[in-house]
Amino acid sequence: MLKDTVLVFISRNFQKVVSLLLTVMLARVAGREGLGSYGLLVTISTFVTTVATLGLGPAHVHFRGQKQLSLEEIIGNSFIGAIIFGLSSILAFSILRPYLNMELESKLSITIITLTFPVAILQSYLDYVWVSERKLDWFSAMYVARYLTLPVFILLGLVIWSGDVGIAFGLAANSITTLLLSLVTIARNLGFSFRVSLDAFFKAVRYGFHIEAGTVAQAIGYRFDYFLVKYFLGSSHLGLYVPATNWAEVVWLIPGAISTALLPRVSVADRKSVKDITAATMRITFTISLIIGLGIMVFSHFIITLLYGRSFLGAVDALRILLIGTVVFSLQRVLSNYFIGQGEAKWFQIATLASMCINVVMNVFLLGVAGWGIEGAALSSAVSYSLSTIFLTVLFIRWSGLPIRDILIINSMDVSKILQQGSLIYRRIVEAR
Repeated sequence: MLKDTVLVFISRNFQKVVSLLLTVMLARVAGREGLGSYGLLVTISTFVTTVATLGLGPAHVHFRGQKQLSLEEIIGNSFIGAIIFGLSSILAFSILRPYLNMELESKLSITIITLTFPVAILQSYLDYVWVSERKLDWFSAMYVARYLTLPVFILLGLVIWSGDVGIAFGLAANSITTLLLSLVTIARNLGFSFRVSLDAFFKAVRYGFHIEAGTVAQAIGYRFDYFLVKYFLGSSHLGLYVPATNWAEVVWLIPGAISTALLPRVSVADRKSVKDITAATMRITFTISLIIGLGIMVFSHFIITLLYGRSFLGAVDALRILLIGTVVFSLQRVLSNYFIGQGEAKWFQIATLASMCINVVMNVFLLGVAGWGIEGAALSSAVSYSLSTIFLTVLFIRWSGLPIRDILIINSMDVSKILQQGSLIYRRIVEAR
């Protein structure tokens, strides 16, 4: 699993670096308002894509691992879902948009993003095609390609149109281009035959719905605060909150990569072996996340000042608060796919629904009533992240019978295996050269 983890980690790491560089560029060029507009547009697309996919992608991985769906059925489901859920999301968002106070300088910017919903949804489904076939090298390559072209299209958009319309144009053009690239790549490597089967589609949707409830709740839990900060405080404060969240989520790079690599394995393995794999994964990711989190916390003032300027120092306290929650949440990034892969998505759903409720209520109170500013949003996220992670961790401990030290404290055997696998990967790279 280490090889797959490294591949996904490299692609996710590349994505995070590009995203951070984009925020730095926009902060220097467009200031806090411009960065706030970028954060809102990206979050709208990400949030709607997360909600509207209805968990179809992870469901495909689960049923493919159980040999209950063919590749042709998965590709067919992807197109059906993109059309149905894409058009539905455009309609729903258009109706709700006037009530969400998300307008920017130009209404055209959000309109452009809205029209790309079906494109983003189909792209999400195609990502899971690679995961279901356990070809994480191509999954990683497509991920890198998507973010390799993003700065180019953003800059092109800003040259053609100034302000948030240019940013929206760049995001939309990048989505369409990378979708076409994904379609061509799948056709060349896997073949592009597909079969439309309503039975297969609704079978995946039914299981995906159980996953989706948790995924939507999770998305609300760590992304809906962008909307609330914009609603209560405005784009300028959101411009401060964007770099705080981006740097706090750096600690998720390794857990996210390992979790993606873990999903196809826990879908096919027996409970006993999965228990041991998951426990080892949890203690390794938690240790690494803790080290990274402490490093960012210590140097947060320097990072923000150097990259964004002194006008963004208001993000430092929020960043430090968020880091507490993101380090703890690194465990849940692993556990979520454990429960999904083992057909127990309901527990992931319960944890994230509870976390969502806590996060939204705390955000509304701390932002709208107590007036705590972006530090209130950060505290709400940190508390909700921690509580949902504790719930799933306790449940995993009860199921596995393992003591808590076996899932939190790395041991010499873990270090030895990492070094052995790392040495093997290095030798293969040298031989390939």
